[in-house]
Amino acid sequence: MRNFLLLLLVSTASSLCSAAPQPPQFPSSLPHSKNDQEPLPEGATAAMQALKHFMEAATLDERLRHTLHADILKPRMEQYYKQPSEKPVIVDSVDFVRLDLDTDLGTGRHCILSMESKAWKFPVPVMLTEQPDGFKLDWPAFVEFKDRQLEKFFQNYQKEPMRFHVGIQRNHFFGHGVPDVSHKDSFCLSPAPPDSFQGSAFLPKDTDFAAELKTRLPWETHVWAVVELEWKKQGAQQWVELKSVPQMHWYSLPEASRPAPPQQ
Repeated sequence: MRNFLLLLLVSTASSLCSAAPQPPQFPSSLPHSKNDQEPLPEGATAAMQALKHFMEAATLDERLRHTLHADILKPRMEQYYKQPSEKPVIVDSVDFVRLDLDTDLGTGRHCILSMESKAWKFPVPVMLTEQPDGFKLDWPAFVEFKDRQLEKFFQNYQKEPMRFHVGIQRNHFFGHGVPDVSHKDSFCLSPAPPDSFQGSAFLPKDTDFAAELKTRLPWETHVWAVVELEWKKQGAQQWVELKSVPQMHWYSLPEASRPAPPQQ
């Protein structure tokens, strides 16, 4: 599976890791700062326009018209946008990143754009997938990156497992607080660059899943994947365990197969 964010997402993962919303507001036009002089490829213009409509929407119903799997995501989006009152989203620039014509998954064209806002510490990548009625925004991934949910998950113990879009690779862990660490595989996890956060997740070496990952994710291999993480606790020690890797890519899949955003 090719690293489909290659043009934007230059790997920032290293061999060492340390584990450690409000909706924004939108101008009347949608600038794309770095590519103003470069023509967009066929399809990217339509994706850019769909994102513009989503960001400028003043109501949830308007946003839903430009959201992938809107019928299933509507309850989550109602909860997310209920406070403060619904408003358009204002960003400073939107840049075209890439357009994948064939995702190898039977879906439509896949477009990646990058948005910047003074309200956000890092640019936020957004992914749109072409449907019969136009490009639709992958909303769970959008809020996951915008709200830096991976970083928040690592900050405090949580009871329920959660799924995230990450860059993942094996690493050596030299920290403390993880029991029996010599009998665990360690993985470095990071969100979409240029967000520089990194966290470590662990997996007991004597499990079938660990044996499977030796083939799927060998040493010195970096993959953009969807992972399921869960906090573990033993006495005063707490650490994050890698429970599963449902996808070895970030392409949008049917809702039943895709990651759900953590609760706010």
